[in-house]
Amino acid sequence: MRFEDLEVWQEAPRLVLAICGATQQFPREERLGLAQQLRRAPVSVAANIAAGFKRRTVKEKAQFYGIGQGSMEEVRYHLMLAEHLGYLPGAEPFLADVDRGQRMLHAPVSSLER
Repeated sequence: MRFEDLEVWQEAPRLVLAICGATQQFPREERLGLAQQLRRAPVSVAANIAAGFKRRTVKEKAQFYGIGQGSMEEVRYHLMLAEHLGYLPGAEPFLADVDRGQRMLHAPVSSLER
């Protein structure tokens, strides 16, 4: 099995692509600020899932998946901020994707912690 086979990893690049498309509509002055941060966070989710997948110990795996969960919450915050600023009206579908990703990440972290 490879990390690319994990359903939770497969969702992360989809979120990256959706967010990249949405942030293209942000004001020019935000393209190097909030838009860039919003693009980086879901990339970090996918990268941490990939990095954690090959770790040998349960503790290391849980650490990387936990960092992925933190990055997912960062995505949530940036989406909420973009919506409040009026840059991303109708952020609900993105937030629903974040919730789904969190549920998917919760399962492996919980099973590793047991």
